[in-house]
Amino acid sequence: MLSYCGNKKKEVDQVVVYDVSRFARQTEDHLILRAKLKALCIKLVSVTQQFDDDSTGRLVETMLSAMAQLDNDQRSEKTRAGMVGAIKAGRCTFQPPLGYA
Repeated sequence: MLSYCGNKKKEVDQVVVYDVSRFARQTEDHLILRAKLKALCIKLVSVTQQFDDDSTGRLVETMLSAMAQLDNDQRSEKTRAGMVGAIKAGRCTFQPPLGYA
């Protein structure tokens, strides 16, 4: 996407995402990508979330990105905990190799 935007920066004036959690999974990545888009004079727009390009809007956008990262991190932790629990209980958490099913 960045390559395309860089090559077509005169034709692209905004990148539209469903919400910021679909743009990047980590806050740091979000901020880096956002800065690259801003350097190309391309606006990031969310369909479901509203934020402006002023000080308050940037804070809201960063908080939304941080909440998306928190949600992703918590899901990952729960998945790992469930897999460890299943392994400790003697259940296989992966598909067994061919011939062992």
